[in-house]
Amino acid sequence: MKNETVNDALKSAFEAYYQSIERYCKVRLDDARSATSDCVQETFLVYYNCLKKGEKISHPQAFLFKTAGIIVSKTKREYYKKLERTKPLDEAESIPVNLNDFIVDETDYDEIKERLLADLNDNEQELYDLRYNRQKPIKEIAQLLDVSPPVIANRLSRLKKKIIILVKDLELDNY
Repeated sequence: MKNETVNDALKSAFEAYYQSIERYCKVRLDDARSATSDCVQETFLVYYNCLKKGEKISHPQAFLFKTAGIIVSKTKREYYKKLERTKPLDEAESIPVNLNDFIVDETDYDEIKERLLADLNDNEQELYDLRYNRQKPIKEIAQLLDVSPPVIANRLSRLKKKIIILVKDLELDNY
């Protein structure tokens, strides 16, 4: 089947049956109702793929409802299987927690930023300032530095990688 024909058939089925398929899935899913849109989407995806393969579907409504039923059954099985593995809160085991792990330390982030920026060369510092302090768009930075936007994007990518490495080194130094 040609792509235009496939797309037209999908569009027409979607317009004609979407709401009824959605209601069908919502009602049949019970507790797994949050998966309704996924089921509807998967139903129409199966229909589309069958059309694309050239399968002749003489009764799209019946095909869609049958497919939706299969997908709903599969979704409910997966939902209840996952639910079986979930314990009620009162049955969950207690794990001791050290509250000090959650207390924010007195780190001076401005000082850390200055230390990191000091490790950058002049060109990198200028690029950092333009992009992150002044929040200039890449095109404008490219014009200011008289280079193309892809060059700036590439330099920013390398700058980010370098900063990540510097941050990791700084973390190692602190431990």
